[in-house]
Amino acid sequence: MNRADPPDDVDPAALAIAVDRLVETFVREDKRTRARKMLLGGRPKKASKLGPGSQRREALQMMGSWIPRDWQRDLDRPAINTLVAKLGARPGVLIEPDHTYRRTVAEIVKHADEAVFIADDASLAIVLFDVGSPTLCTKPKRR
Repeated sequence: MNRADPPDDVDPAALAIAVDRLVETFVREDKRTRARKMLLGGRPKKASKLGPGSQRREALQMMGSWIPRDWQRDLDRPAINTLVAKLGARPGVLIEPDHTYRRTVAEIVKHADEAVFIADDASLAIVLFDVGSPTLCTKPKRR
Protein backbone atom coordinates (compact mmCIF):
# COMPACT_ATOMS: atom_id res chain seq x y z
CA MET A 1 0.00 0.00 0.00
CA ASN A 2 2.05 2.96 1.17
CA ARG A 3 4.78 3.28 3.76
CA ALA A 4 2.44 4.94 6.29
CA ASP A 5 0.18 1.88 6.42
CA PRO A 6 0.74 -0.47 9.35
CA PRO A 7 2.18 -3.76 8.12
CA ASP A 8 0.28 -6.98 8.66
CA ASP A 9 -2.77 -5.70 10.47
CA VAL A 10 -4.41 -9.09 9.81
CA ASP A 11 -3.44 -11.73 12.35
CA PRO A 12 -2.41 -15.21 11.12
CA ALA A 13 -5.74 -16.82 12.09
CA ALA A 14 -7.74 -14.18 10.20
CA LEU A 15 -5.41 -14.54 7.21
CA ALA A 16 -5.95 -18.30 7.18
CA ILE A 17 -9.73 -17.75 7.19
CA ALA A 18 -9.48 -15.23 4.32
CA VAL A 19 -7.22 -17.53 2.28
CA ASP A 20 -9.60 -20.47 2.84
CA ARG A 21 -12.53 -18.29 1.76
CA LEU A 22 -10.67 -17.20 -1.40
CA VAL A 23 -9.42 -20.66 -2.30
CA GLU A 24 -12.67 -22.54 -1.63
CA THR A 25 -14.82 -19.97 -3.42
CA PHE A 26 -12.73 -19.06 -6.45
CA VAL A 27 -9.70 -21.29 -7.07
CA ARG A 28 -10.03 -24.35 -9.31
CA GLU A 29 -10.22 -27.53 -7.26
CA ASP A 30 -6.97 -28.96 -8.68
CA LYS A 31 -5.01 -25.85 -7.55
CA ARG A 32 -6.50 -25.32 -4.09
CA THR A 33 -3.86 -27.09 -2.01
CA ARG A 34 -1.01 -25.34 -3.80
CA ALA A 35 -2.73 -21.93 -3.65
CA ARG A 36 -3.49 -22.26 0.06
CA LYS A 37 0.09 -23.30 0.91
CA MET A 38 1.67 -20.54 -1.17
CA LEU A 39 -0.64 -17.77 0.05
CA LEU A 40 -0.10 -18.74 3.67
CA GLY A 41 3.65 -18.80 3.12
CA GLY A 42 4.28 -22.50 3.59
CA ARG A 43 7.92 -23.46 3.39
CA PRO A 44 9.12 -24.17 -0.12
CA LYS A 45 10.87 -27.50 -0.74
CA LYS A 46 14.03 -25.63 -1.74
CA ALA A 47 15.31 -22.54 0.03
CA SER A 48 14.25 -19.46 -1.87
CA LYS A 49 16.82 -16.83 -2.73
CA LEU A 50 14.03 -14.35 -3.47
CA GLY A 51 13.00 -13.65 0.12
CA PRO A 52 10.08 -14.55 2.39
CA GLY A 53 7.32 -13.12 0.21
CA SER A 54 8.48 -14.87 -2.96
CA GLN A 55 6.11 -17.83 -2.62
CA ARG A 56 3.12 -15.58 -2.02
CA ARG A 57 4.23 -13.32 -4.91
CA GLU A 58 4.32 -16.36 -7.20
CA ALA A 59 0.83 -17.34 -6.05
CA LEU A 60 -0.44 -13.82 -6.77
CA GLN A 61 1.06 -14.00 -10.26
CA MET A 62 -0.66 -17.36 -10.86
CA MET A 63 -4.04 -16.30 -9.46
CA GLY A 64 -5.52 -15.41 -12.85
CA SER A 65 -4.83 -18.90 -14.16
CA TRP A 66 -6.19 -20.59 -11.02
CA ILE A 67 -9.60 -18.89 -11.22
CA PRO A 68 -11.91 -19.98 -14.06
CA ARG A 69 -11.70 -17.37 -16.82
CA ASP A 70 -15.49 -17.02 -17.13
CA TRP A 71 -15.55 -15.84 -13.49
CA GLN A 72 -13.14 -12.98 -14.29
CA ARG A 73 -13.77 -9.52 -15.70
CA ASP A 74 -11.09 -6.91 -16.36
CA LEU A 75 -12.08 -3.59 -14.84
CA ASP A 76 -11.67 -0.45 -16.93
CA ARG A 77 -12.05 3.00 -15.33
CA PRO A 78 -15.88 3.23 -15.74
CA ALA A 79 -16.30 -0.29 -14.33
CA ILE A 80 -14.08 0.57 -11.35
CA ASN A 81 -16.17 3.68 -10.66
CA THR A 82 -19.38 1.62 -10.81
CA LEU A 83 -17.92 -1.04 -8.53
CA VAL A 84 -16.86 1.57 -5.97
CA ALA A 85 -20.28 3.26 -6.12
CA LYS A 86 -22.10 -0.04 -5.53
CA LEU A 87 -19.70 -1.99 -3.32
CA GLY A 88 -17.06 0.46 -2.13
CA ALA A 89 -17.77 -0.05 1.57
CA ARG A 90 -17.54 -3.86 1.35
CA PRO A 91 -14.76 -4.98 3.74
CA GLY A 92 -12.23 -7.73 3.23
CA VAL A 93 -8.59 -8.73 3.34
CA LEU A 94 -5.92 -7.49 0.95
CA ILE A 95 -3.07 -9.98 0.56
CA GLU A 96 0.26 -8.65 -0.75
CA PRO A 97 3.50 -10.60 -1.10
CA ASP A 98 4.86 -9.37 2.24
CA HIS A 99 1.88 -7.90 4.10
CA THR A 100 -1.84 -8.27 4.71
CA TYR A 101 -4.38 -5.56 5.47
CA ARG A 102 -8.05 -5.05 6.37
CA ARG A 103 -9.43 -2.80 3.62
CA THR A 104 -12.59 -1.98 1.68
CA VAL A 105 -13.19 -2.29 -2.05
CA ALA A 106 -12.93 1.50 -2.40
CA GLU A 107 -9.52 1.51 -0.70
CA ILE A 108 -7.95 -1.21 -2.85
CA VAL A 109 -9.04 -0.39 -6.42
CA LYS A 110 -6.21 2.11 -6.89
CA HIS A 111 -3.64 -0.31 -5.51
CA ALA A 112 -0.54 -0.48 -7.71
CA ASP A 113 1.12 -3.69 -6.57
CA GLU A 114 0.44 -7.36 -7.04
CA ALA A 115 -2.21 -8.38 -4.55
CA VAL A 116 -5.53 -10.12 -4.16
CA PHE A 117 -8.54 -8.86 -2.20
CA ILE A 118 -11.20 -11.22 -0.87
CA ALA A 119 -14.43 -9.77 0.49
CA ASP A 120 -15.43 -10.95 3.95
CA ASP A 121 -18.64 -12.44 2.55
CA ALA A 122 -16.71 -14.17 -0.30
CA SER A 123 -19.01 -12.53 -2.85
CA LEU A 124 -16.06 -11.19 -4.83
CA ALA A 125 -12.32 -11.21 -5.19
CA ILE A 126 -10.21 -8.61 -6.96
CA VAL A 127 -6.83 -9.54 -8.41
CA LEU A 128 -4.49 -6.57 -8.70
CA PHE A 129 -1.38 -6.33 -10.86
CA ASP A 130 1.74 -4.15 -10.98
CA VAL A 131 0.71 -3.06 -14.47
CA GLY A 132 -2.73 -3.19 -16.05
CA SER A 133 -6.31 -3.21 -14.92
CA PRO A 134 -7.53 -5.04 -11.85
CA THR A 135 -9.64 -8.15 -12.42
CA LEU A 136 -12.97 -8.63 -10.67
CA CYS A 137 -13.78 -12.26 -9.86
CA THR A 138 -17.34 -13.31 -9.12
CA LYS A 139 -18.90 -16.73 -9.17
CA PRO A 140 -21.86 -17.21 -11.51
CA LYS A 141 -25.16 -17.47 -9.70
CA ARG A 142 -26.63 -20.96 -9.69
CA ARG A 143 -29.98 -21.31 -11.34
